[in-house]
Amino acid sequence: MGIENILEKLGLPPSSHYAEISGGRDCQVYKVDTINASYALRILPIHRHNEFIQEKKIIDFAKANGVPVPEVTKVLSTEEYSVMLMEWASGQTVFQELMDRPETADSLGYEFGKTQAIINRITVPATFQKTENSWLSPSIEEEKVIGRIPKNELLHNFVHLDYHPLNVLTDGKKITAVIDWINASIGDYRYDISRTFSLLRLEGVKHFKDDRVTLEQFETGWRKGYEEAAEPFDSLGYLSIFHAWSGLRLQTMLSNSLDENTNVRITEWIAYWLNEFDESFASK
Repeated sequence: MGIENILEKLGLPPSSHYAEISGGRDCQVYKVDTINASYALRILPIHRHNEFIQEKKIIDFAKANGVPVPEVTKVLSTEEYSVMLMEWASGQTVFQELMDRPETADSLGYEFGKTQAIINRITVPATFQKTENSWLSPSIEEEKVIGRIPKNELLHNFVHLDYHPLNVLTDGKKITAVIDWINASIGDYRYDISRTFSLLRLEGVKHFKDDRVTLEQFETGWRKGYEEAAEPFDSLGYLSIFHAWSGLRLQTMLSNSLDENTNVRITEWIAYWLNEFDESFASK
C-alpha cells in the first residue's frame, strides 16, 4: 500500500505533501503537511499494531499528567501496516540544538533532566500497570544482573526507556515535546536513569567525539536538573547494577550492527559497573 492510500484512509486531503524523515529506528516516519496543519505519520508492520495502541494510551496518560507530548490524532490498521498519526511537535531535537548551539549544553541538559524527573515521578494507577508492555522483560543474562536486587526493593514508576537527545524536542530554552514512547512501561525509575546514562556515554560520544566538552556539560546539566526535581543519583542504591543492565540491553539491541570497538567498549562498561556494585555492596 502506498502512502497516498494511507493518507486517504486517515482522511487527509489528496493535496497533502509528505516526506520521509530520518530518526525513526523502530518505524518509518513521515512529515505530512496539509493546508491547515502538519503531522507526523508513523508506520509499523501490521503484526505490531498493538504497540501503537499501547503507545497511544501511554502518550495520552503522559499528556494528562503534564508531560509535553504531541497529541495522537488517529491509530488505525490496514492489511499490511499499523499507522499512527500525530500532531507535528514544535521545536527541533535536543541533539540538533546541541549541534547548532553547543553553548546551551548546560542549560538544555538541565531542562532535559528536569523533564525526565517529572515523568519518573508520575503516580501510576494499578489499572494502568495491567497493560504494561514487555520491553523490560529481562533476557537470561539481564536476569542474572538485575536478580541481584531483592525483588521487594524494585520500584514501580512511569518510565520512558528511550529518553535521549533524539527523542526530546526543544525551542532552545525549554522542552517542547517528548516523543517515541514505544518502549515506555512501568518499572523502577533507575532503569530510565541508567538507560539515558548509557546512551549518552556509549552512543552520544560517537556524535561528539570532536567536542567532548559539550557532551560533558550536557550530562552535568541533565544530572543537575534531574536531581533538583527528584533525588540525588548518589543516594540511589543499586544504581551501578542498573548501569550494568543498560549496557547489556544496549549490546543486545545493537547486536546486528555492532563494530568490534563498540562491542569492546560496552563489554568493558558492563564489567566496570558490575565491579562497582560488588565493591559497594561487598560488606552489606
